Amino acid sequence: MSKKEVNLVPLGVIFTLFLIFLFLRGIDGLTGYTVFDLTSNSTLDLNNVSLSRFNSSYARVYNLSTNEFFKDDLVLCNFTYNFTNVTQLGDYNFTVGFYSGNINNPDLMTNTILFNNSVCSSSVCNVTYNITSFKLGNWNCFVRFNNTNLVSTNSLVMRNRAPILVRNISEISLNLSGDYLNGASLKLEDYFNDLDGTNLEYRVRGDKVLGVSITGNLGRLRFTNPALWEGTEYLIFGAFDGINLTESNNVSVVVGSGVTRVTQLVNDTVVNNTPVCNVVWDCKWSQCQNSIQNCVYFDKNNCNLNQNKPVDLTRPCNSGVQQQTNSNAQLTLGSNQEGLNNTSNLKSSNTGGFNSNLLIIGIVLILFVAAVVGVFFFLGSRKSSVSGITGTSQENTNSNQLNKYIYDALNKGQNDEKLKSDLLKAGWNNMDIQNSFNYAKLKRFVDTKIKEGIDKEKIRYSLISKGWKKDLVDSILKD
Repeated sequence: MSKKEVNLVPLGVIFTLFLIFLFLRGIDGLTGYTVFDLTSNSTLDLNNVSLSRFNSSYARVYNLSTNEFFKDDLVLCNFTYNFTNVTQLGDYNFTVGFYSGNINNPDLMTNTILFNNSVCSSSVCNVTYNITSFKLGNWNCFVRFNNTNLVSTNSLVMRNRAPILVRNISEISLNLSGDYLNGASLKLEDYFNDLDGTNLEYRVRGDKVLGVSITGNLGRLRFTNPALWEGTEYLIFGAFDGINLTESNNVSVVVGSGVTRVTQLVNDTVVNNTPVCNVVWDCKWSQCQNSIQNCVYFDKNNCNLNQNKPVDLTRPCNSGVQQQTNSNAQLTLGSNQEGLNNTSNLKSSNTGGFNSNLLIIGIVLILFVAAVVGVFFFLGSRKSSVSGITGTSQENTNSNQLNKYIYDALNKGQNDEKLKSDLLKAGWNNMDIQNSFNYAKLKRFVDTKIKEGIDKEKIRYSLISKGWKKDLVDSILKD
């Protein structure tokens, strides 16, 4: 390469840089830095034009990155400037605009900010904007000097916030028809909220037996129960904003016999239409422990009333009677359960108690021969005090006799604890006593339902479907 050609290289580099400089000056929307020529010897340097998230109440909650923000956040358009050889600033000013999508159609324009001391200092301007428009995607700001070329910033991205569950949904209680108890109602709008102001679409899952409909923007919940099913169904409700879905807690929907209304008419005008909660006592059998199962009563309609609550049932676990578990055995009784009190004209179905007495007597004979006669008369007098009750073994007819005896005693209002105690003293086996008590209470329940006009087939179907032994139900309905 000749010396002349070597000397031309630096000149070529300088000329290229000059062309690049002219090109950059002519670009409308230059990001970050530009220089404006004001007069022959004065200039404006505009530097570090940037857009940032200034304040967000939810940045940490949603783990926002530095270039993301939400609707209602405060964003900041910031830049520095320097005038060179300018003595009359009154001829100059800045305009700042914020826009989403179209730079020629900004969402906010702020004019003549240079002399606004709350916005600009001698070298820095900070313009904030509380963005209340819900426009997802890129947002920018720009700075324009004296309506000449503008400088545009980096982008911030508006993100969507998922709906929030304001509070858990409490248990819902329905009557047999699917209506709310006590005339209550439920709107999902009271439980979900969308911070971006989007209309929510409400959903439900888990409905298997009940019919569930959600209507309107308020999310009004309505239920139907075409099968007249009783029990508890678990539902999960959701709110969808078009992008994100938020779901509720697991909501228990308890279906019982429901509420009736006491309606009083005066001259064909309703003057009192008071809702009354009907107590429906039900029980569920516990797991077998120590050869005993318990059936603890509860009110299916959650009336919070303890009036006429029946005594909890117990039964042996290893008896010949079908064992009904929590999932398939429920006995629904009315609210009138009387006690039991009297024992007469009854015979025992086995000799277990009598044999135990003989064993005791045998031991006493070995240890205290002289006391044999006294113990014998003592036991005899204890048995005779229970009128007509003996400890002799009988056939199945005695079981029927025990069933009838307890059934009659219950109808007479006798105390069941006293009755059980007397039967045990008379030599009756505890298992047979428990089985007969269950038979008698179930028969009283069936009798009550028949008097209410409920068809026998419906009663039969309901009891068998809840786990009661078919032969037992049929025998009660036949009696």
